[in-house]
Amino acid sequence: MDFSAIHLTLGLAVGIVLLGFAALQWRARQRPDFGHSTQAGESGLPSRWLPDRPITLPQWSDDLVCGHPVVDAQHRHLVEASAALVEQALAGGHPREILRQLADLVEHIARHFAAEEAILARTRFPLSDEHRFHHEWLLAAARSLHERVRSGQADLAELVDFVSDDLIAGHVRDEDLKFALKKSPAA
Repeated sequence: MDFSAIHLTLGLAVGIVLLGFAALQWRARQRPDFGHSTQAGESGLPSRWLPDRPITLPQWSDDLVCGHPVVDAQHRHLVEASAALVEQALAGGHPREILRQLADLVEHIARHFAAEEAILARTRFPLSDEHRFHHEWLLAAARSLHERVRSGQADLAELVDFVSDDLIAGHVRDEDLKFALKKSPAA
């Protein structure tokens, strides 16, 4: 029996399911009135940038610790960079600075995923293909969000939803804690 073909087929199926699920989640969060009521200003950020709901800054907590020092340090940086970005936006920071911070966050996400995948490969984590597909989707979503913020098509609520729900809760808490490196030797 050719296990590599089965592995590849299962990996592709998981990727397709994850991408479809992610697209549905992303679409469900879109605000139907936003596209019609927002005009991009000279800065590129929407004139209706601030959300009409309370915003909670992302925070690092011990329940996000997976047990690998490199991964945990990178996760902590992702949370802190996300919080700084949201705080800057809420404070009415200059749009160029907000876009620069968002671009830096997207680059950190890309570097983190590469490092994490290398660590997972060394530990032979059994869900690494599924996890890699999750990384690919999340990085594409981050880059898309950056472009949408730059072009004035996204508001602060979408940015907060992405960093809080997709990046921190979805990736760090839900996905990365699955491999429980705190129970295995550091890679």
